Amino acid sequence: RSALDREKEDLIEVVVTIQDEAFEHIVPFRRQIRVIDVNDNAPTFVRSLYKFDVDETEPVGKTLFAQIGLADIDEGSNAVVRLTCDADLSPEACETFEVSVQPQTAGNYIGLVTLKKPLDFEARSSYDMVIRAEDSGAKALSSTANILIEVNDIQDQKPIFINAPYSVSIPE
Repeated sequence: RSALDREKEDLIEVVVTIQDEAFEHIVPFRRQIRVIDVNDNAPTFVRSLYKFDVDETEPVGKTLFAQIGLADIDEGSNAVVRLTCDADLSPEACETFEVSVQPQTAGNYIGLVTLKKPLDFEARSSYDMVIRAEDSGAKALSSTANILIEVNDIQDQKPIFINAPYSVSIPE
């Protein structure tokens, strides 16, 4: 016999038989017992590394990336997942980008990355962000993934002349 696991079998069918003292009457009762979920599975990401490019001129508040797949095969509150940026491991990325989850079906989510503050390619051309998915179980379980964000340089600087003013003399 193996331990119960709701993810493998959520109903168990048992037959209980009752008999009298004289063993003359035997009555079987068939019953189904529902296996209650315990939080034994951490949320999982579809991939451990995600990558995307973003133009430095994108407006604050725009959702930049919506392809982070994650799931938790537990049930009920054990499968309710929240997504956060790990500020200890990627502080600058967490100041610049916000992550959130959008439920799809029970236990399945899409992670979103939104811009929190303006980007500037000349100041920073890429970010490596560590994100954490944590379930809502009594003893919460979590997992992490990385997002590599490349900032695209857009012509947003006015041209300047070095060593101005210039003068030219042309003979007649």
